Amino acid sequence: MKNKEMDSKDKIDNILRKIRGEIISEAVLVELDLTTKLSYYFFNKNSEKSHIFYWEILNTKNLGFDDKIRIFKRIPSFKKWKKYPEIVQSLTFVQNLRNQLAHWDIRFNKSNQKKIIIYDPITLKERVIDAGVLEEFDDAIVKIHKYMCKNIQVGCPELKSILEKKIKSLI
Repeated sequence: MKNKEMDSKDKIDNILRKIRGEIISEAVLVELDLTTKLSYYFFNKNSEKSHIFYWEILNTKNLGFDDKIRIFKRIPSFKKWKKYPEIVQSLTFVQNLRNQLAHWDIRFNKSNQKKIIIYDPITLKERVIDAGVLEEFDDAIVKIHKYMCKNIQVGCPELKSILEKKIKSLI
């Protein structure tokens, strides 16, 4: 009985590891999109100033994903976007899910291969990870990439190519 239980726990753990990896990787790309969009708001052209601002201020460990979302929410021209409320909601959803998957533990006794329960070890708050959450995440990613990457002329051709491929793969 214990071997079967261990096999089940291993399968659930492996599924969660894959989900964590994919979501954290996608969240990094979303943060990159947001960082680039903020940089182009402050410097509308590819210049030495924009590169310094991007690499020395926006893209540092001192300015986290939540800080960038907060800055994004303060910029008046972004508030004029037709889908602004949805973009803010999607950014917040992606960032929260990323944080939960990165820092919360799994409740094996409540989880199975189709529904995994993670929880905050401090507050004991739980979150269900299932097909519905993953679909909501995918929808949020598509929305964010579509709006964040509009009209961006990234100075680094390799980065632009990566972003274009990512958008094509999501749409």
